[in-house]
Amino acid sequence: MSETVRVKFVTKEQEYVLPMGDFAISTALNRKGLSDALNQALELEKPVPFDFKINGNFLRQSLAQAMRLYQISPEQILTLEYFPAFKPPELKDEQKTDDWISCIKYKNGELYYSLYNGTIHCGEKVYEFVEEGEDPVPFKSFAFIGDNTLIAGGLDGSGTVFTLDGSKQTQRLELHNSAVNAIATHQNVDQMFITAGADYCLALWSLALSNLQPFVGHTDSVTDVHWIEENTIVSSSLDRSIRLWDVNTFQEKYQMSSTSGILSISVEGPLIISAHTDRSVKLWDTRETEHRSVVREFKSHTNWVSKVLFMSNDVFVSGGYDGAVKAWNIGTGVPLCTISQHDEKVFALANENNTLAIGGTEQVIRKAAFTF
Repeated sequence: MSETVRVKFVTKEQEYVLPMGDFAISTALNRKGLSDALNQALELEKPVPFDFKINGNFLRQSLAQAMRLYQISPEQILTLEYFPAFKPPELKDEQKTDDWISCIKYKNGELYYSLYNGTIHCGEKVYEFVEEGEDPVPFKSFAFIGDNTLIAGGLDGSGTVFTLDGSKQTQRLELHNSAVNAIATHQNVDQMFITAGADYCLALWSLALSNLQPFVGHTDSVTDVHWIEENTIVSSSLDRSIRLWDVNTFQEKYQMSSTSGILSISVEGPLIISAHTDRSVKLWDTRETEHRSVVREFKSHTNWVSKVLFMSNDVFVSGGYDGAVKAWNIGTGVPLCTISQHDEKVFALANENNTLAIGGTEQVIRKAAFTF
C-alpha cells in the first residue's frame, strides 16, 4: 500500500491556479497520475496534460522515487510546480534542394540557405559566383552584414561577398587556409565580421579593408562563433574548449573545457549549449565564475551531435549525424520529443517566430512550428 504526502501545488499560469492549501497525494503517482488528478481538481472541460518540477527538476519518476532521489522527508509538505506540458511542434512544408544544405538563416521573414554546390538561395533568388576556368566553391557558412550584404564562407577558406539587391559586384576574399566553418556579425558593428576556420584560426575582418586580426588560442579546428555583445564573442573548437573573447583587446576572457570535441554552440543570455563528438549536448552557465563547468548533460543521439539551437530561454533543439532532430528542456536530461528522424546528417538549424528550419545531406528543408 502506497504512502501519502502533503503536496502544495504552485503555478505561474493564472488560468490553472488551484485554491490555496495542500493536498494528500499518493507517493505512487507519476507525472501522468498527477496530471490526471490536477485536471479533476481544476474541473477542466478539455483535459490539459501537465508537467511538474520538484526541487527545480522535471518529475520523471514516481513521487516516492523522486523524494528518495532528492532526500525529501514524507513528513514535510512537498511543493510541486506545475504547468502545461510541452506540445510537440507541428511539421509544416518541405522544400527539396539541389545539393547538401550547409547553413540556414532567416532575415526579415525570408529563409536563406547555402548549398555545397556553391549557391545561396532565397525564394527564387540565387546567389552564386564562379571565377572563369574554376569550379564553384562549396559554401560551408554565411552571415548577413547590415541590410544588404551577405558573406559566405567556402570549404577552400575563401569568403564571397554578395549584395542582396545585386547593386554591387560580387567580391571574393581570401580568409583561411581551409574551410570557413562559421561566420558571426553584430547588428551594431558595421562592415565587420568574425570567422571560425578549420585552420585553427579565429579572426576579425573589416569588409572595407579586408584585413585580419586574429584571436590566438585555439589548438584545433574552430567550429562555431557567436558575436553576443559588441565587445564579446564566444567560440567553440574541436580542441574541446569554449572560449569567450574581448573584441577590443583580442584577448581571451576565459575558457571552459570539455572532455570531447565541440561542433556547435548556441547562446541564450548567460547560458550556452554545446554539441559534441561524444554524442552528447552540454549546458554551461557563464555566471559560475569560480567553477565554470557543465551544469547538465543531455544524451540521446547515437552519433555526433552536429548542431544545437535555443528556441526559447529553456527549450533547445539538437541535430546529429544520426539524422535525428530532438527538442529538450534545459531542466531535464530526457528529450521532450524527436521532431525529425531520417538516415541523413543534420548540418543546419534556424529559427524565426518559433518556426524551426532543418537541413543537411538529405537535400530537404523541413520546417516545424513550435507553440510556447
